[in-house]
Amino acid sequence: MKGEKVYAALRNRIARNLARERRAQRLTFEELGRRSGLHWRHVQKVEAGDANITLLTIARLVDGLGVDAEVLFQRPSSRVKGLGTAKCGP
Repeated sequence: MKGEKVYAALRNRIARNLARERRAQRLTFEELGRRSGLHWRHVQKVEAGDANITLLTIARLVDGLGVDAEVLFQRPSSRVKGLGTAKCGP
């Protein structure tokens, strides 16, 4: 069904973007988990595309990374290399 395909594509996009952002910040699964209030294993499963992602999990991850949520939803080609992804504002 189309809904499942869209969900799978979004889950995979979030997984790739999470992995890229975590590595760019040189964070371990454990450190991102600590910052996000999530168990490191759950962070690892999200990054592997093996977890059912909730909005609360996304909110916790972007808070732990210090980025806007749109960073996890961007198409990989839409990110410009060399530009920071830090959250603007307070």
